[in-house]
Amino acid sequence: MLLIYTFGKTGCAKCDSSRRKIEHYIEKLELSECVDYTFYDITEEEGLALASFMDAIKDIPHTFIWKDCEEPDQYNCIAQWHTAVPDGTLKDILVANCCSTEMALV
Repeated sequence: MLLIYTFGKTGCAKCDSSRRKIEHYIEKLELSECVDYTFYDITEEEGLALASFMDAIKDIPHTFIWKDCEEPDQYNCIAQWHTAVPDGTLKDILVANCCSTEMALV
């Protein structure tokens, strides 16, 4: 199971782009059973508190990916970006960690 958090602000173009991109690949590759994705708005209390704990306040959007992780923090992730999520890299990580061989060809 992959756990993905994106920290950003609603209305921020790069943040919204990252959120849409991640949601698109989860849907396109049919990974909703394998990926737990949450977008945290840092203008809201929960988002701000968790972003502070994860040291993800300064650079948004900030995305973390963990695999089989029960207690995620900024140090035990398998990938993270301090800017918009790159298409190819995101897809490669999702395919390598979640997809069957058939889905990898999509």
